[in-house]
Amino acid sequence: MSQRLNLHGVKALVADDDPGVRAVLGKTLVEWGADVVCVESGPKAIAELTRARDARRGFLLIFLDSTMSPMDGFEVADRLKAHPREFERTIVMIGPEQITHEIGRVRALGAGSYVVKPLTRPAILGAIAAVMTFEASAESAQEVTPKRRFRILLAEDSPDIGFLVRRLVEGPEYQVDVAPDGGVAADLFRMEPYDLVLMDLQMPTFDGYWATREIRNWEWKNHLKRTPMIAVTAFAHQEHPEESFRAGLDGYLVKPLDREVLLRVIARHLAQSPRPSTAAPAHS
Repeated sequence: MSQRLNLHGVKALVADDDPGVRAVLGKTLVEWGADVVCVESGPKAIAELTRARDARRGFLLIFLDSTMSPMDGFEVADRLKAHPREFERTIVMIGPEQITHEIGRVRALGAGSYVVKPLTRPAILGAIAAVMTFEASAESAQEVTPKRRFRILLAEDSPDIGFLVRRLVEGPEYQVDVAPDGGVAADLFRMEPYDLVLMDLQMPTFDGYWATREIRNWEWKNHLKRTPMIAVTAFAHQEHPEESFRAGLDGYLVKPLDREVLLRVIARHLAQSPRPSTAAPAHS
């Protein structure tokens, strides 16, 4: 299925001090039919928003870079709270190096959605789907109706493997966030409602076993449903599935990962009814 939306009639604002990001995002939105205005700073974003309101043609979609200077995306979004219709359609763009604490800031701010850099078309589509409602076009099979994507957390210390898994998995159905170690994975899980976790077992500092126990403890203490968690390892001969299950994991995959197997395992676990975390969690 082509990842294309019908954004005809939608006025969009992109504010980012990186010309490359402005070019990529602006081009994507224009391809989908949007009327796009790009600016390189927070103050210019405020000026464009004010100008659009005065003309009685406000922006229906707003992308804000989280690290702009002198006024970042959070500051711009905070000002938009005085205009609820604009605020609820605001998407904050987060760089990978800021993902741990800035996702929490987005949630605390209450902005409509966020998207993590580097930007991908599926991620942009998913973020737009979170803040706008579309109708499917009967005239074009290319146009799709966005639906909620499953959120997957991958705990993996290898940037190459993280990139590979995102390429294999991410699309209209799945969005993947990557945590570089178990500590970051546990922090992200506490901030975000993930549908499934892929957990590398061999990571420095905080490994997958530690992170799994932390997540299961968090679910149990907060009376949350049990999220499917799948172990991922390159050392099948050194580790045993039983140890993974005792730590609180629900499945077991061995690297190198095969795309068909990976997608089949993910789909199977997401299709299962969630089990409540009523039993006491495992401890170190």
